[in-house]
Amino acid sequence: MWAIQVFAALATLVAGSAIDAVGAKPLHAGLNYHRYLEEREQTKAEVEEYLKSSAFKFAVENGIWSRNKEARDGEPTEDELQRFHMTKDAIKELERSNPDAEFSTESPFTFLTVQEFASKITPAGLNETIMAAPPADTPVSPHQRDPSKNCQYEVDWNAKGCVSPIKNQGQCGSCWAFAAIAAIESAQCVKGMPLRTYSEQQLMSCDRKNKGCQGGSPTLAMDYVKNNGLCAESDAPYQGSESCPTCTPTQISIQTLRQLEQKDTALANAVRKQPVTVLVASGNNAWKQYKGGILSTCETTRLDHAVLVYGFSADAYLVKNSWGTWWGEKGFLRLRRNPEGMGTCNMYQSMMYPEL
Repeated sequence: MWAIQVFAALATLVAGSAIDAVGAKPLHAGLNYHRYLEEREQTKAEVEEYLKSSAFKFAVENGIWSRNKEARDGEPTEDELQRFHMTKDAIKELERSNPDAEFSTESPFTFLTVQEFASKITPAGLNETIMAAPPADTPVSPHQRDPSKNCQYEVDWNAKGCVSPIKNQGQCGSCWAFAAIAAIESAQCVKGMPLRTYSEQQLMSCDRKNKGCQGGSPTLAMDYVKNNGLCAESDAPYQGSESCPTCTPTQISIQTLRQLEQKDTALANAVRKQPVTVLVASGNNAWKQYKGGILSTCETTRLDHAVLVYGFSADAYLVKNSWGTWWGEKGFLRLRRNPEGMGTCNMYQSMMYPEL
């Protein structure tokens, strides 16, 4: 019966679109195979254009995607065609569940399955390290709104010059270091100091409580900074390696680490004061193909990534990521504000900031 169905599907293809008997086999469980066969020629044309794109070039140059040895330049393999078609199907679903966001195949992650994407951005053990981290110094307590700031319905610390430029963690599970550094850089600026950029590489290599490229906790990272200080980024630039750099750290006067109550009002009131580090569920198609707009929902709930919330509007939180300027809104993201539950992508589950 299966062979008859495949033959019938093949018979509907236009002349010249016949598929090699070996190459026609479904290679991925998530593929809508019969519709793929019907749309294969259109998909092939789209993939040929994608192979010329800067997104694909970035994917190859940065080890996100490696082509089969038999692949010819400019010609997609059967595996690439099927992967691309699966991603297009995922985008259709995302557009239905996230009407105010935009998703695109113009991403270095397009050829990856969502499982492969999750494993690349979240090394084994990252979640366990994050969740095993000790709580911040200050017990969880409700944040009361400052009456003098009741008019602050929108906050944007980037517009105020207190968010450092977008950085790129590369193929390394070092989001914890980037999120911790970003929070410290912004905290100093909010206190009236110049906006400096500090070394993620120092945390990666010298903070022994965390696991370098295998993951870590922003809370543990800030505790390290509290005791050891930080080197300037220019003195110890990011390498994505684990060799402790030789540099002279500047003491960072962290008084305490404040953990937030798990709700929208707590985050908004804290961000009025300064940017906040949050953990999110990012190992999903929404983050994989995000291009812009307000993300309303994620398919996963497992916390696997650390980012910086640097502002908000009535509708969304403003988020700084560490995947480079090619991703999202030039490296930034907007997550829908949600007064219920743990928030979009579980962002209310673990939130903290350093108080200087």
